[in-house]
Amino acid sequence: MRTLKFENDELSKKRFEVLFHGLIVLGNQNTQKGLTVLNREISLLDKLEGISEPCKCGKMLPGLKEPDRELLFGEDTTLSINIDDNEADLLYDYISKVPWSIGESARNAIKTLAWIKNPNGSSPS
Repeated sequence: MRTLKFENDELSKKRFEVLFHGLIVLGNQNTQKGLTVLNREISLLDKLEGISEPCKCGKMLPGLKEPDRELLFGEDTTLSINIDDNEADLLYDYISKVPWSIGESARNAIKTLAWIKNPNGSSPS
């Protein structure tokens, strides 16, 4: 089990965006999944939705009918989700396969991948 912590800062917002977009984009493309993978995806989606809300601006994910989401801090300064190794592996696999545009999106994805593998270690900002 590992804990992914999100602070109320730009780095955490970028990490959340990469996690959520990776899960939604690749989860929707993976049409040959079994019940185990589907349950894992839904578990992760529930966890991410539990610490977020649909973007107030009404932004939708490109090519999907899913609303984009943003972290919901309220009175909290830190949010977190607990994921097991199987969930971490699924997120890592999905995020690594998203066709991120070269530049800032790809950099954020690479940094987020390192963070998933070592959430308590330091990673470049």
